[in-house]
Amino acid sequence: MNNWFLFFILIILYGVSYIIHKRHFCASYILILTMLIPVTTLVLLQSYIQYELSLETIAVITLLIVLFQIGEIIVSRRGISIQKENARCNNLVIKKRYKYLPTLIQILNLIVVYRYLMQVGAQYGADNILSAYAANRINTFELQTTGEANVSPSFINIFMTTLASCIEIICLHIALVQKIIWKQKIDKWLILPIILFFVSLLFESGRAPMVPVIVHFAYLYFLLSNLSLSLLLRRHFFKIVLFICAVGVFFIAAGSIRDQSNIKDSSNIEVIDPLDAFAMYVGGPIVGLDIYVRKGLPEYPNMGEQLFKPFYDIMRKIGFKFERPRLHEEKFYLKKMETNVFTGFCYWIKDFSLIGAFIYSFVLGLIFGYIHLLEINKRIRLDNIIGRYYISIFYWGLVMVFFNNALRNILSIETFFKIIILFVLIKIMVKRKVPYGSSI
Repeated sequence: MNNWFLFFILIILYGVSYIIHKRHFCASYILILTMLIPVTTLVLLQSYIQYELSLETIAVITLLIVLFQIGEIIVSRRGISIQKENARCNNLVIKKRYKYLPTLIQILNLIVVYRYLMQVGAQYGADNILSAYAANRINTFELQTTGEANVSPSFINIFMTTLASCIEIICLHIALVQKIIWKQKIDKWLILPIILFFVSLLFESGRAPMVPVIVHFAYLYFLLSNLSLSLLLRRHFFKIVLFICAVGVFFIAAGSIRDQSNIKDSSNIEVIDPLDAFAMYVGGPIVGLDIYVRKGLPEYPNMGEQLFKPFYDIMRKIGFKFERPRLHEEKFYLKKMETNVFTGFCYWIKDFSLIGAFIYSFVLGLIFGYIHLLEINKRIRLDNIIGRYYISIFYWGLVMVFFNNALRNILSIETFFKIIILFVLIKIMVKRKVPYGSSI
């Protein structure tokens, strides 16, 4: 019954946001939906999952969302009118002499990724690409958990992955601007680097790194289409549903295959029941949050351990004795499945305590309210690749609240260097032009 209670609370909160923001898209929609989907999973699969959320967890989730909404409303409903000249969007193209460079970089990155994958696999006794992929999952897990692993990515590996990511960001933005704003046919030399980057992500990192790419695409498509949320749903409802289902099926199917301890035997993999995988990946994190709340809300030894992880990592490297928590050690079982994800809300509380998490949620609401204000007043140009990419990181973090604390990427060292590389690449490769006689 408690699951239904939270379900109706979230529906009401969504309706409040819809009324207040007058059908304009806002961040609170995402935050509510990112909780509504797992709660709906618990409701629909109640007889299968057989788990009831506590009233304490319902109160925590409700207060965090309400405080976010209040912060967002305070800023976004100020009614400031800003000049809209910056809404203009120049056409973007890759300079002719660099036309094939994005594809070349992605091919080189694929080679580097393959060599690294086989290097990791060799350390674990893997003798083929599938078992090397399994070994890399174990190696990556150890690296994220302890900061150390059998094989750490080299500078070349990190640099090429970052460079390839920047190329994908540029090509995606240019392709969508040309297609949606200027109604042009997309050049295959813009599409090919994006496809190759997806392949490299799939081999090196699995599914999780694909989420920011998908969110970036969805954000740009929605933005460049210049449609209200209700109009977008009316025109493209079935396409949106099909896209979400396709992504969901891919993620769950990939997640239903897990490596066993014998990495050398590539046939020794466990295929999880798809319903178990769906319950674990979609419904599991909110169950984890409830278990965490029932345990009394224990905190990390260092304030902001997740959000300020780059700072703590640097401090540890130069000699400061900050305790390093094992971030993925806590585990629980949902049905027969072992998992260790607890929603972003859990990590907010671990970082700042319960009261601190309430304040953090309110401050996030203020930030997203300001972003909303910039959007409705067209303060950021549509052809601003770096600005639009950085804003998409905020939405990526919000989308992933149901699963983890991806908002920490806003302040990550990787994001900082990626923006620098983006700036250099755009200066070198990208040309802005307005066709003669255009009024855009």
